[in-house]
This record gives sequence, structure tokens and C-alpha cells, in this order.
Amino acid sequence: EIKKTPKARLLFIEPNPIVFGFTCGFFAAEGLIEGEYETKVVYGDIEGLNPLYEYSPDVVIMYDSIFNMKDTIQLAGLMMQSSHKPKMLILHGLFPKTELELKELAKEGIMFCNQNAMDDEGLRISNKKLVDFVAKECIKKGLVKQ
Repeated sequence: EIKKTPKARLLFIEPNPIVFGFTCGFFAAEGLIEGEYETKVVYGDIEGLNPLYEYSPDVVIMYDSIFNMKDTIQLAGLMMQSSHKPKMLILHGLFPKTELELKELAKEGIMFCNQNAMDDEGLRISNKKLVDFVAKECIKKGLVKQ
């Protein structure tokens, strides 16, 4: 009997294909990431919770600049109350959060990955940082195997 490695289903809510391309290319690159992932992307503001129901992601990864803090928290609350509730919500972006913002996010079950970097090598490292962060959390939850 052949055992298949489980794939965590990732739903990205990104501002545009350029930002998504920088981030998601790493999730498909063997040797750069631990675990296996199936990815789907939605650009810009999402219409209700349709992507949750259509895709049933294990992890929702949102880009920080799409929504303001209040809307991010409201959207997270709706996602976590839905019948297709993801196992993890991750907010990622280039600008650090204050301790108060991090506490607010954590209270709502949202993890934050700061990818702050300004040059090409830094951008590569920051995206690798998101990949490693997602991998670590998915492995902890048993969504993917090491």
C-alpha cells in the first residue's frame, strides 16, 4: 500500500498577480519548502466567504495591505465561524506590527509573518521566511509530513 503525503490546501488572498507570484513561486519549488501544498489564489477584496466554500482551505494566507486591521479581524471572525473554517489564518506583509496589533490579531486566531525586506535577496529571504513559517505550522498541525 502506497501512502500519499497529505497536501495542505492554501488559499491566498493577495492584492495582485505580481505579489502572488513572488510569494507562491516558493510553495511550488522543490528543495525550498518542507511539505506539499495545493494552492489557490483570490485577488483583492473577496466577495463574502465563497472561496472558503468553493475550496475548503486548511490555511488562509492574507496579504496585509488588502484590508485595514478592523476589516481583517472581521473577515477572520466570519471565516472562523463558517462551516468551512480554516485550521489557520496567517496575515503576511512587509511592515511590522506593533505589540498591540499583534495581540489583537492573536486574540482573533490570526498569526502574522513579517516579511520586511527591501532588496532582491531580502525579498527572496522574506518569501522563504513565509514558506518556512507555513511549513512549520502545517507540520505542527499534522497537515503535511516532514
